[in-house]
Amino acid sequence: VLAAAEKSVVTLDLERAEIETGKTEHADLIAGTWAALKAGAIPGQKWRERAKLIAGVVETLEKIGLEASLQSGLPVALKAKPGERGKFAEHAIDFAEAILVKHVAALDQKLGGMEAEAGNRAKAVADAEVALTAATQNQSGSESALIEAESLVSAKNKEMTATQKAERAMEPKFKQVSASLEQAKGNLQGVQVLAAKFALLCEECHAKKTLAQEASPPALQPEAPLSPKAEVAVSISEGQMAEAGA
Repeated sequence: VLAAAEKSVVTLDLERAEIETGKTEHADLIAGTWAALKAGAIPGQKWRERAKLIAGVVETLEKIGLEASLQSGLPVALKAKPGERGKFAEHAIDFAEAILVKHVAALDQKLGGMEAEAGNRAKAVADAEVALTAATQNQSGSESALIEAESLVSAKNKEMTATQKAERAMEPKFKQVSASLEQAKGNLQGVQVLAAKFALLCEECHAKKTLAQEASPPALQPEAPLSPKAEVAVSISEGQMAEAGA
């Protein structure tokens, strides 16, 4: 885009020169050849020259917008002398001249707008440069983001490799711990079996002891010893009973 805009600025002078040349050629045609043919100023003995000039004028008019219906009628009208031309011939000549004059005016107007066109093209170059700068910055940002992403991926790959290496290093230890755990589970099961047997044995002993206690008579409880006062009272009572018996 920038190259095309810069090229359009460079070619502006060439376009201006081409327009100026076209304007001059058509203006000279109107003032010279066309005026002579319209006025019938070319004598009849120069009919070959006149025919050649008429053909050139018609060819020029065809390029700038002469209707097809007048392309065959205009040569006939220009070959006739001014006083011998009919209304159609006069109309064809007037219409052709209007086309030439209008074309020259359009070229002149286009030349007048060349300064504005130069400004537009310069602005197009500036806009293209801004767009190029923005695109370059975006590309730089994208490249930086890509480099950062690649660096992150590389770091993650290294981290994963280290983790896998550590896992492989821990694998023998893991197997050893697993074997120890299985052995401990087996030992625990053995202890649980012994504990169950011991509990059952305790229950059997308790049951036998209970049955033995239920089968034997209850033991007599020894009398509690008398206090001194009670002993004296008993002695007195026994003495009184002895006297009464005597």
